[in-house]
Amino acid sequence: MKKEKIAKVLAHRGIGSRRGAEGLVRAGKVTVNGQRMDNVAELVDPEAIITVEGRTLPPTETPRLWAFYKPDGCLTTRHDPEGRPTLYDYLPSSLQQTHYIGRLDYTTEGLLLLTNSPTLKKTWEDPKTAMIRRYRVRLWGHLSDADKRTLTRPMVIQGMRYQAFGIAIERETAEHSWVCVTLTEGKNREIRRVFDYLGYPVTRLIRTAYGPYHLADLPLKKGEVMELTLTEGTF
Repeated sequence: MKKEKIAKVLAHRGIGSRRGAEGLVRAGKVTVNGQRMDNVAELVDPEAIITVEGRTLPPTETPRLWAFYKPDGCLTTRHDPEGRPTLYDYLPSSLQQTHYIGRLDYTTEGLLLLTNSPTLKKTWEDPKTAMIRRYRVRLWGHLSDADKRTLTRPMVIQGMRYQAFGIAIERETAEHSWVCVTLTEGKNREIRRVFDYLGYPVTRLIRTAYGPYHLADLPLKKGEVMELTLTEGTF
């Protein structure tokens, strides 16, 4: 098996981020096969016996995947300096070291995938993988035909390039529209920024699907989590 940097191996075994792992190495708290490490660039065998602060880490795990129904008013992060709730406040202790795949904004709800595999996270977040993300969006107003055409072409807004949206009008009321939006990338606040630019403020945003997983197929209520079957060929 190909050797990898010690921080990457630590991250794969659930020791937080690579930056955090590098701090542990520099502090002299990591040993590999009985030898203390202090060089964050050191290459090690991913199957090596590793201890952190005297605790032997379990071997690299088989990739696993969970679905979490993120409520609005919850941050997709590990810690918030303002003390606001994060998704990890909802998770059991056994899932505190999992990694989220693609952020959702504080006021956005819906399907958030979690994994024990940083490699899986990186692959599924990479725009080159073209993983489908699907959202239900409630807008103020009704989309004009011209704006529908604009959304189905690549856009540049305030210097940021956005891919074309897949758009389907779900239903309209006197004041609002419900729109289904399909993306294959996940730039920060992408949907809100694009619709705000066109003059249609987003009043509710729900992610309904990520890749082959659909919220409608899962028996989840807001704040609940369940393990999914990770099919061969998806990691």
